[in-house]
Amino acid sequence: MPIHDWRLIPYQLPLRHEWQSTQGYFKERSGWLICLADTSDLTGYGDCAPLPQAGTEPPDFAENWLQEHLRPLRREDAKTSLEKLPPPGYVPPAAYCGLETALLDLSAKQAGIPLARHLNPAAATSIPVNANIGPLATDTSQRAHIAIAQGFHILKLKVGLTNVAEDLRQLHSLAEGLPPHCQLRLDANLAWSAENAHRFITGIKGLPIESLEEPLQEPNPKILSELQHECDCSLALDESLEYLALDRLLQEKPVRRLILKPMVRGGLRACLDIAKQAHDADMEIVVTSTVDSAAGVWAATQLAAAISDESTSLAHGLASAAWLSEDLGKAPTVIDGRIQLPTTPGLGFEPGKKWLTTLARN
Repeated sequence: MPIHDWRLIPYQLPLRHEWQSTQGYFKERSGWLICLADTSDLTGYGDCAPLPQAGTEPPDFAENWLQEHLRPLRREDAKTSLEKLPPPGYVPPAAYCGLETALLDLSAKQAGIPLARHLNPAAATSIPVNANIGPLATDTSQRAHIAIAQGFHILKLKVGLTNVAEDLRQLHSLAEGLPPHCQLRLDANLAWSAENAHRFITGIKGLPIESLEEPLQEPNPKILSELQHECDCSLALDESLEYLALDRLLQEKPVRRLILKPMVRGGLRACLDIAKQAHDADMEIVVTSTVDSAAGVWAATQLAAAISDESTSLAHGLASAAWLSEDLGKAPTVIDGRIQLPTTPGLGFEPGKKWLTTLARN
């Protein structure tokens, strides 16, 4: 069934609290909801939410690319349009992710199956997720215990926003009050020199740390390998995947884990391909969003299910909806630290009433 209409709806979603990291901060998420309708009145949705400080293209570049590539879609079917998309490495990643997601959503709905199974027939039906409780600070213990009461077992924190000694002091204090089943997932966002990264890793020995992301200001595979050897937990790469050669990482494995963000890595299929290669190399994969709208989080959730199986224990970073004070629709529901994937066809996202009205006007 061919596509007969498309819409590009701009949005601005304020955050409840400012999002902070060593790479900067932001107070809202903005982008475009992409809507593709076929002749049977099925609609595919995708989220394009550029975030240059996370490694995406600038917003104006994304919008221009989308306008150029949406126009030819009329009278094309979703499958053909997917095949005609240029290779993801040569396009703006957030724009590509949004358009690809809308086409995949429409294609999965036409096939009558959930998007995760459209990507991988053996996809998991539920996935564990971590709580994201923001920067390490004086009120972290309170935020941690709220997340624990909600059923989360992995708590993600931003570190590296102050000096190493203060980070370690606060982490040791926080760890003393954690129940035995809880672990901390730390993200330094390229914060430290090699010397300070070594000091930090030495200082967290014995603490319930599940992983540490991006410890080095200037990621170097040799130094990362040395740090991983010293570290009790998994080291992970996220932002630096843009600069380090994937083939070399998969061959040398300087760290144990790779973080995949569809909005940054250029869509679901590109991430799925990286995940398959990482699995073959015996490396861990965690899928996260970039504090995206419900449409973006649903896409990342379907991807996480597609690369997982029912025995997977690694938590993905997809419980971020609470950071938004307004959203495009209902985000995945988290119960006891897990998201149950819907059995309905497609992405699982439907626009809220306000956005349906906006769609009707355009």
